[in-house]
Amino acid sequence: MNDDYISRKAFKEKYLCCGYIPEMAESELDSFPGTNVRPVVYSEWKTNSDRPDTLICSVCGSGYDMWKHDPHNFCPHCGADMRGEKV
Repeated sequence: MNDDYISRKAFKEKYLCCGYIPEMAESELDSFPGTNVRPVVYSEWKTNSDRPDTLICSVCGSGYDMWKHDPHNFCPHCGADMRGEKV
């Protein structure tokens, strides 16, 4: 199960609009723990005709020697997700 992350500001705007008073104070909404989340960047491994044994990240262009390792699900350089775009 994947967690969905929303902004605290969007949450507050939704539940504090139109005079609706939630069961908790606004200060309690502000005290919910935050997390460091960034959008997922999707990419794919490309090959280079000059070096067919090297996979190249389509986002950052970093090379990865596929003969030494199994292809990763994530680029070890930029962290892009190589598993295909989420539908």
